[in-house]
Formats: sequence, structure tokens, C-alpha cells
Amino acid sequence: MKILVAHNGYMSAYGGEDICYESEVEILRRNGNEVIVYYRNNNEICGKSTFSKIKLYYCSSWSRDTYNDVLKIIKRDKPDVLYVHNTWFCITPSILAAAKDMGVPVVARLHNYRLICLDGSLRMGASSCEKCVGTAPLYGVYHRCYKKSYSASYMLYRYVITAQKDNYFNESVAAVIVLTKKMSDIYARSGLVESNKIKVLPPFIQDKANISPYYQGMQGACFVGQLTEQKGVHILIKAWLKLRAHEKLLIVGCGPQESILKDLAEGAGNIHFTGMVGNDKVLEYMQSSKYVVVPSLGNEGFGMVVTEAFKCGRAVLANDSGSLNHIVAHGKNGIVCDIMDENEFIASLRTLLDEKKAIEMGKNAREEYEMKYNPKKQYAQLISVLKEASGMAGSGIYD
Repeated sequence: MKILVAHNGYMSAYGGEDICYESEVEILRRNGNEVIVYYRNNNEICGKSTFSKIKLYYCSSWSRDTYNDVLKIIKRDKPDVLYVHNTWFCITPSILAAAKDMGVPVVARLHNYRLICLDGSLRMGASSCEKCVGTAPLYGVYHRCYKKSYSASYMLYRYVITAQKDNYFNESVAAVIVLTKKMSDIYARSGLVESNKIKVLPPFIQDKANISPYYQGMQGACFVGQLTEQKGVHILIKAWLKLRAHEKLLIVGCGPQESILKDLAEGAGNIHFTGMVGNDKVLEYMQSSKYVVVPSLGNEGFGMVVTEAFKCGRAVLANDSGSLNHIVAHGKNGIVCDIMDENEFIASLRTLLDEKKAIEMGKNAREEYEMKYNPKKQYAQLISVLKEASGMAGSGIYD
């Protein structure tokens, strides 16, 4: 099968969406498929002239460059299907128009709620928010939901409106892959996607290292992710300080709140910041810890770090928000708690410091990974969706 895979990397950091994209490209190729990659990154704006930056921002809702690039690729390589990951903000919805004009069926993977919520996580401050679901996200512009900026929020608003008003996800897309059943329900309710086109498939991670969990020399806990307010790391650090545990807390990642968080942890000899590290090192840090903490405040689409923790045979302590409480089975492969309840959060952190409990839940977590998230099973599901979509070509839908 010949597959054109497109993805737009973010400017800030390498994250779960990038890992999913790279892992899927790798396993598609490993299984004999011909994969053509169309990749752009928001770092394209760095080093540009003022005029070029203005042009990029202006074109964030529709890119003529992307449209022409993809037309050329389709004419040259004649793919059976276009498989699209993130399109914000260099690729834009123009890639869907190019595929439609060339009669190529499209499968889109949605990693978050950005097409119906400017924040991307159905959240405003520390509270859940669905005011823009099913309508134009003007509310998100008014409240500066994207980067706490009117101009940035309006730029994203134009992008979302382009996708919504031109009905691309109902007219140009054969199937939409979302991460969880909850995401499926919300996107169907939004009207952006017809419910019969939605497929639920967790994010893909390739088990390159063929990891075998081990349970010797474990200490403390670790957090892995971008250091942003919505990841809840500030709440984790405050709770860890009050826990008065001698065991370590590893903060793995980087982001705009890094200096603030380091100031918060100043003087605590058992809280360590690793900075940005490669995926192999992330897995090493996970395996050195008793468990992994996911204190996200917003509606995480899935929380890819959960899958990686399960792969390492590590229990997960997750906030009771978004889809996390549907992924982590409380008392079996981890603990789900309300991290805004300080006493409950501290008690949960302390519970998993008990090595016996951490090992028991960690082994259950690995069983969950083998049952639901192993690469062979996920590849079979993905290729089935792509083949079904490609079979629609020439039916008149994409003419």
C-alpha cells in the first residue's frame, strides 16, 4: 500500500504527537508499505524576515504552499491514501483540499480537541469548559484561550473556522481516528465529524528496545512531559514537598514554566530536573522510578506517557480528569485521584511509594500494555482503517 503521511511539528518541544507520527511511519514501512512523508515544523518561522513571518501567520488558516506541495506529491507518487496528523499551523486544512481535488481519500488522526477548542484540552483555567463545542470558538478568542493572547487566539480561530465552515471533515475525510471513546463522543457532538466516520485507536508507540520490565533499584516517582501550567507539575511539586519523602522526584521535560518550577522546588534535594532528553532516556528514567505521575489539569486526549509507563511495567498515578480515568484502572494498574484535593493527592503519592504495591500494580500495567497497546495489534487496526478508506477512492465521494 502506498501511503502519504503528513505531520506538522510544534515549535516548543518534541512530544507525544511526534512520537506517534514517527512510530506509525516506522511500522508502516516495516510491514512492507511504501510511505511518503510530508513534514513541516512551526520552527520554520525562526530566522525569517518580518515580512515572511507576517506571511506565515496570515497563511495559518490556509497555506497555498502546502496546497501546491501536496498536489505535486500526489501527481508524482500517486498514493492510495493520505494519512494526516497535526496540521497546525504551517500545513493548515489546505492539505485536505489538495487531496480532495486530486481524488485521494483522507484519514485524519486527531490528537487533541484543538479543532473545537482553542485551548485544545476543553479547559479554562483549572476548570473544564465546553462552551465552544458545536459552535464557532469566539468565546476562546475573548478569553485568550490560546497562549493567553488575543492575537494568537484569533489566528487559531481563523484556522478552526476554515476547517469548520468548509466542512472538510465531513466532505473530504473518509475516516477520523481519535484516541478514546470520550473524544469520539465529544467530536460527534460537535458536529465537526459524522459519528460513523470516527474510529477509536490509541496513540501508537514503537517498542524499539523490546523492553522487559525489571523491579530492582527503583526509587521515588517521575513526571514526563512539557512543563506547562496545564500539566499540573506545580501542584505535584507542592504535594511532594509536603509529603516529606526522602525518595526522589524526577521532572523529565522542558517548557515555558521550567524556571518557575525550579524556583518552587529550590532547596529540595530530592527533586531533580532532567531537561529535554531522548525517548530512550525517558524510558530509563521511568524504569528507575517506582511509578509515573500524570497530574494533567485539562482533558488529555490520551496521555501517551501512560502507555509508555505501562510498557515499562510502571503503575501510573493520574488526575481524575479527561480520559485518564478511563485508561488507568484505579487500584489495579495505578491510582486515580483528585489532585486538587491536597490530602488525597499526598496520600496517593505515599501509597505508591510502597514498593510491594508499586510492583503489583506495575505488573498489571505491563499486562494491560500487552493486551491493548502492543505494536502488532495496533498496526492491524491502523492498516485496516487505511485500507478501508483507500477502497472508497473512485466511488464518487472524492471526485
